[in-house]
Amino acid sequence: MNQQQAFAPASTLGRTNIFMAHDKAMEDLDIDDARAALEDALTAVARARDQAGVPTGPFPFVISGRDDYNARSGGCGGWGPWAQSVAQGTTADGDPLFSGAARVGSLVLGRATADILAGFLRAGKPVVWFDPATRQAVEVVAVETVNPEEWKTGWRLRLATEAP
Repeated sequence: MNQQQAFAPASTLGRTNIFMAHDKAMEDLDIDDARAALEDALTAVARARDQAGVPTGPFPFVISGRDDYNARSGGCGGWGPWAQSVAQGTTADGDPLFSGAARVGSLVLGRATADILAGFLRAGKPVVWFDPATRQAVEVVAVETVNPEEWKTGWRLRLATEAP
């Protein structure tokens, strides 16, 4: 799957919401920069598809994990219910909160991020690993457990470009 195929149009408030997973320790400015780079890259793909006559639906709107947590966790009842709602949640109209997810940063994950991204994959929603420096996205095919005793580094993303 390439970046053009990554996110099917599923609208929420007239846009395609993409969840951006990042490390909790990532600096705020770095989160903002990565979010902008991801949204710009996905928008460029959508525009190119539009110009080629391929209907794309709503343009992407990227929401960082930090911003979504700050906006919705209180109403969800805290960390656990919020984390479960990210991949599975719907709006009052029944539309999905997010149509897909992108991971920025390392392919190595902590348990919380691994659970969230695995939830997207289980729901049949696309997940990509995005490199803000190159603006390239690669399909994630699995979240693999490396060492479940290591809560901060015990999981890893397997990319479509890697051998199983």
